[in-house]
Order: sequence, then structure tokens, then C-alpha cells
Amino acid sequence: MATLINGDGNAAVYAAQDADWFAGVEGNVTKILNIGLKMAYEIEDANTIAVKNGVIVTQEGRRIQIDAGSIDEFTIPTGSQGVTKYYIIGYHLYTDSSSNQLCETFVQLMANNTDTIPEDTFRGGSDEVYVSLYRVTQDGITLSTVQSLLPEAATIKDIEDDIAGINASLTELNSSVAIAAEDTYAFRSATAWKTIKSISIGKGTYLVIATVKTDFSDSTYVLETRFITADGQSRWQNRHICTSGGGDVLCAVFESNISGNTIATQVYDNRATGNALAQITVIKLR
Repeated sequence: MATLINGDGNAAVYAAQDADWFAGVEGNVTKILNIGLKMAYEIEDANTIAVKNGVIVTQEGRRIQIDAGSIDEFTIPTGSQGVTKYYIIGYHLYTDSSSNQLCETFVQLMANNTDTIPEDTFRGGSDEVYVSLYRVTQDGITLSTVQSLLPEAATIKDIEDDIAGINASLTELNSSVAIAAEDTYAFRSATAWKTIKSISIGKGTYLVIATVKTDFSDSTYVLETRFITADGQSRWQNRHICTSGGGDVLCAVFESNISGNTIATQVYDNRATGNALAQITVIKLR
């Protein structure tokens, strides 16, 4: 039968119930909480590693805590010159003869630097659980490297910041995707390029997709996307010979180093008269 854990009719919250709540919140992955010194280590001497205050929440929600101002010391056996050994240090959770679940440190010699110790659970029926905290490499008589084996849990603030960053990126992307309204103009000049549509852009790399439809009297014309710098100079143009009457598409990628530059779609035909219809899609890639 279900129990109302935090109701007035329930006198206590038991360890297993408390652990279930933490496991559900933390996602059933053993992590170091963002509190205190977060189980930071210090090599004290050739044989000793001190682990400072912090909290580990195991995959089944058990909490292993070193209080502020306290440390746990792990003693590595003395090494031999020219010999490299690998150890895993961490916490051994076990059930004693009185059915109490307790915690102690452990140091385990490993066969190589990739071997791991499986982490079982009390909830899964085990009487003991090994929580690996650090992998230690011993070169000769020196403790050379200490590698963390546990991730740090994200706080609610971390998640909020990540979501805010994603939203900001989406806002920037949405604002950078500018689709110009379609325009028409009477194409009368026989000697000059005519700009059908232009869009001002900021810094970044842009994908430009220009779509043009004309009813020019001549059978062909030239379609161009042109990058115009803030001082009015044209750069990096992309041209295509098109057939009048149909819809033509031209794609190009442009790099803008400053704000105030312009992407323009232009057409040219020294014999044609008529109208051109254009639409530009500008997508900021980065």
C-alpha cells in the first residue's frame, strides 16, 4: 500500500524513502553536489590523499557527506621505483550485522587505468555498494595524477542559466533570419545593375538565399547576390545566368566582420524591360 511520506500520519521518513526522493531528483546517476569544496582532493604526501568537504548523492539517492572543516584521508601503499600502479579510492557502503547501513573509505588496486568497480544498490538487493570517487596513478613512489570519476550535479541555477542561454541563442537565430517582403520595380535601365532587395546585417557568417521571378522581355538576365560593406564597397558577389519568366534561386555564404553591412539581390540585362520580383532569406550561421 502506498504511504504518504510527509503526511501528519507518518511519524518518520526512513533512509530508503529519503534516498528514493534524491535518486528521482538527481536522475539515478551518482554525482557530487555543488556544495562546500565538492570533495576536492589534495595530495598530502607520497602515500596520502585528503578529500575535503562535500556531498555525494549515489545513483539510488544515498548521501555521503564530509562536513565542513573535516577531511577523509586515503592511504595508498608505498610504490616501487619503475613500477606504475593504478588505484581507485572512494566509499564502501555496507550493511552490518545489526542491519545498519554504514560508510567507510576504501582503496582498491586495479589491473590497469581503465578498469572500474561496478556500483550496486541496496535497493537492488546488495548488502554492500562501492562508490568510486577518484582514480589514482602511482608512478614509482610518487602519486602522479588523480582523476575524478564522478560528475558534478547541475544546480537549478545552472539549469536556468542553460535554458536562458538556449533561449538567447534561439532569439538571436530568429532575429537573424530575415525574410524580405516581395518587391517589384520597373526595369528601365539598359546599363546599370538594379537592386531588387537588400537587407542590413550584423557581424557573423550568413547563408543568403535569393529567389527572383521576372517578366523581362528578353529571354535571359543575370541574377546576383552582392555583399556591400558599410563604406559602400562591393565584395564577394555571386552571379547566375537566368531565364526570364521562371523562378530562379541563388545561394551564397558571406562573412561579415562588422555591423552595418548589406546583402543585396540585383539583376542586370542591357536589353530587357519589365518587372522583377525578389525575396531574400538571410540565415545567420554563426
